[in-house]
Amino acid sequence: EAMNRAGFSFVNKDVDDLTRQLFELLNRPESVVNAGRRAQDMVHYNFNWRVITDHTEIVYRSVRH
Repeated sequence: EAMNRAGFSFVNKDVDDLTRQLFELLNRPESVVNAGRRAQDMVHYNFNWRVITDHTEIVYRSVRH
């Protein structure tokens, strides 16, 4: 899954599915907290300046050669 267990999804344009998912989350607050922590970790790992500059450098080097 694209969210890597760092979020929750529902079927597009399906209000009943969204409602089920929201009630499920209300009954499992620990899942919400855990997903929030995973999301923070994912953002910290993938979107910090070190990673961004490393990826940018790789792209520049590949274009230059």
